[in-house]
Amino acid sequence: ILLEVRDDASLERAFATIRATRAEAFILMQDSFLLNASERIARFAARERLPGSSPYRRFVDAGGLLSYGTTPQENFRIIANQVVRLLEGAKPADLPFVQPDQFELVVNARAADAMAIAIPRSVLVRASDVVR
Repeated sequence: ILLEVRDDASLERAFATIRATRAEAFILMQDSFLLNASERIARFAARERLPGSSPYRRFVDAGGLLSYGTTPQENFRIIANQVVRLLEGAKPADLPFVQPDQFELVVNARAADAMAIAIPRSVLVRASDVVR
């Protein structure tokens, strides 16, 4: 089920829909509202014992199950390189699209235990960090 969340009211509606449909898991997309709501979403997921994934480590640090996305350092590096090019006189239309090449996988082992989810060892060894 695709749920559009843009504000507090739509987030509450999404929580209600997730409960009503008995969703078994969820994936958050990259969005500034969802980044700022990471802690609230992680609390919901913990209460509902619902595994979820986010592109933001903040979600895992708040108690969510896992995150996979670019690191803030990688984002800042890309932005800084683009700003330098602009300051050197490049036209915005001439700037190339830059694909990040550094990603991190963070797993919350405590959340997995609380949800009675066994994270495969093959995932744990590939993780950038495991929160215990």
